[in-house]
Amino acid sequence: MILELDSIKKTINKKVLLDDINLSIEHSPILAILGNNDEEKSALLKIIAGIYSCNSGSIKINDNEVDNNFEFRKNIFYVSNDPYFIENENIEYILRTYKMFYKDFNIGFAIEEIEKIFDLNTTYPSKLSIQNRRVIAIICALASESKYILIDKTLDGIEGPILNDLKKLILKENSNKGTTLLINTSNIKGIDDIVSDFIVLCDNSLKFHKNINEENEYISKVTYFDESMRNPDEIFESSDIISFVDNKLTKTAIVKLSKDKNEQYIKNKDIKYFDIKQVYASEIYDNLLKYE
Repeated sequence: MILELDSIKKTINKKVLLDDINLSIEHSPILAILGNNDEEKSALLKIIAGIYSCNSGSIKINDNEVDNNFEFRKNIFYVSNDPYFIENENIEYILRTYKMFYKDFNIGFAIEEIEKIFDLNTTYPSKLSIQNRRVIAIICALASESKYILIDKTLDGIEGPILNDLKKLILKENSNKGTTLLINTSNIKGIDDIVSDFIVLCDNSLKFHKNINEENEYISKVTYFDESMRNPDEIFESSDIISFVDNKLTKTAIVKLSKDKNEQYIKNKDIKYFDIKQVYASEIYDNLLKYE
């Protein structure tokens, strides 16, 4: 499935949150939504989910308008940062309720994963801590069999072994079922190891969209020692440089390089001492705005 946002604009109380957002998601990524304004990032997810309407623009799945189209809306599952559960009902009752709205909801999967942490018969999600409610909500989202799961800061604040288990589940669903996950987060370092794409929202606009695992493009951190003391813009194409740090004895650049040619490219520039490492979304994000 292809999810497309075309010229999305959203204002609330005359405050512009999103202005002319264009985004195409074509390959089932685990996509992190980054930026300093949580209201903007959350608004984007809520528009996709149908919780907010946009002032202008359109959302399509496979060229079909999503608004007022239940067949396509049921492919989208939104998880808030403060999940709501029916008061004084246990987990099994809540799972049966989800099944009423999502016909492919996998109760067996949800029970298996939740039982690893909670007692199904005596646990009342509405009475749990916010972290534990978030854990149950994410498991339910994965059990829904939805093609698009929107996680609105729900992973923030979950730590340790439980976070690692959730990340494994997310990777499994993404790999086996082609599930696309859009994750609004303020803790990108906590999920760096599962993110394949990220976007940066800033000043109401989409500033950057990167697929880290593209076949023909590769983002790497190159640390090198150059006897001629050349800066990266004398070695690499300026358009390929994302950031640069001068460490006096060595220089470090985050650059876009071809997977099969990056090492040879550097050798052709007569750089004898260099080291190439993988770069995660958090490092690109931390350096992106500095470089610009």
